[in-house]
Amino acid sequence: MAHTTQSPEDSAVSKILTVAQKEWLDGVIACMKRQIDTELEPDNDARTPLEKALADDHVL
Repeated sequence: MAHTTQSPEDSAVSKILTVAQKEWLDGVIACMKRQIDTELEPDNDARTPLEKALADDHVL
């Protein structure tokens, strides 16, 4: 049995969307990108995982 991998882009290209579906999908993608850029900003904490655990040991 041969194992083939297909990138998400390939599978998306093979599907035919209506104009309304494409507009909806573009809106969802734009919304997700905004959430990633605002709500899920990277943690700028320069401490190592060990330093974070030691600092948070009062929770234990």
